[in-house]
Amino acid sequence: MTTKKNESKRKLPTELCYSLATRQFSRLLGRVYHKHMHPCGISAGDFAILEFLSQCGEMTMVDLARRLVMDRTTLVRTLKPLQDEGYVVAQPDPVEPRRLNIVLTAGGETKRREATPLWEAAQEEVERMIGKTQASALRVSIGSAVHEGKETA
Repeated sequence: MTTKKNESKRKLPTELCYSLATRQFSRLLGRVYHKHMHPCGISAGDFAILEFLSQCGEMTMVDLARRLVMDRTTLVRTLKPLQDEGYVVAQPDPVEPRRLNIVLTAGGETKRREATPLWEAAQEEVERMIGKTQASALRVSIGSAVHEGKETA
């Protein structure tokens, strides 16, 4: 027979749920990054796209979607505001014209540079919230899981 005292010590399914915990943490992270990134007018997701393009050069729509672990349709919607602002352009591939290459513009590079210190401040706030070592370990664990998930999906 279970007593009330024992029931209160038992973990509830919601306390054990990875999906719920990651969604809650994701919302918390979203608020932190929004607070810091809002002044420059782009989101952390937008910043990631500008950063990928700055580091890697032009990328096909498919390659960028893979790197972001995002389906192509969602990427098209995500890129639209960046295209409207002139931060990126989609150009037909010179070899395979049906393939689109996403290119960072000079304006996009300027915006990326403007956003970088704001993104760094958000990173530092996350590290203060959960500890630098834990933040690093979390990032590595998530990166490994995402890589494994891409391999098996």
